[in-house]
Amino acid sequence: MNKICKEYIKKVKILFPIMGKDEKNYINKLKLNLEDNFNHVTSLNELYMSVGTPEDTVNLYFVYADTDYIITRIRKSKFIKYCISVISLVLIITLLLFSIYAYEAHKTFKEEQVIYEETILE
Repeated sequence: MNKICKEYIKKVKILFPIMGKDEKNYINKLKLNLEDNFNHVTSLNELYMSVGTPEDTVNLYFVYADTDYIITRIRKSKFIKYCISVISLVLIITLLLFSIYAYEAHKTFKEEQVIYEETILE
């Protein structure tokens, strides 16, 4: 596969809002099609004229894809992102509280530390 086809595939991958099993299969079939039929292409514009822009390719996928499947995948993706955000926030707050507690314990230890002084009696 030449550099132009790889760049085209990269642009198509970026445009997918979700990347599930079906989307990966679609991209693999697109790669095979580009390797077989458009390996001789010399410019990106020439490839766009033959195949269409990456936006057209992704739009074509969504036209024929099952709408319920896409909606379900997007909802799952949003839910997972939300859960990761909440877990990260809880973890940050927990670490902040632990750091404050450790700092206070360190200050208390320093204040209560016994300092020995040597006094010499003559």
